[in-house]
Amino acid sequence: MLALERLAALNDRNARLGADHAAELRQILAVARQATDSETARFRAGLDATKTDLIHEIAGKIAKSADAALTRRVRVFDRNSALIAAGILVVGLTLSLAGGYWWGNSDATTAVHETEAGLQAAFSHGPEAGRLWLNWMRWNDPKGALAQCYGNALSKQGGRLACMIPLWIEPAAPAGQSLNDTPNNPLGR
Repeated sequence: MLALERLAALNDRNARLGADHAAELRQILAVARQATDSETARFRAGLDATKTDLIHEIAGKIAKSADAALTRRVRVFDRNSALIAAGILVVGLTLSLAGGYWWGNSDATTAVHETEAGLQAAFSHGPEAGRLWLNWMRWNDPKGALAQCYGNALSKQGGRLACMIPLWIEPAAPAGQSLNDTPNNPLGR
């Protein structure tokens, strides 16, 4: 019985030791879990700070790279735009010059042909009549003469409108000399 008592006491003691060891193990595991959790939280906080710094660094580099690329693109665009505008200006000026030259040349050619036709008509009555027409053209201002065509100066003759305007038949006198002092008959009479 003594042995049974001893054995029961030993069994109780072993059970208590097992329970004490289990409690100690639970306490050690709880402390280890706390240490692990705090270390995990510290690691995560450090990781978040590192991620934030890394993201800011990468974002800064991306922004600088994009800014440099945009600056290059704007320079190229400005240069290309300026070249295109200059090209358009040169082409426009060239076309305007060519068009103006062509237009002026064709107007001048037309005017010359009309004048030639008129001169041929003036010379159709002989060289003396042509010389008289030429002198009359030199001595008279047709615009000034026609400006006097109004009121009593106008009349109808033979179904056509006529104007009584002065027609100079001799050249103007040199300064200081009267035409009456020089006998000159441009009509040859």
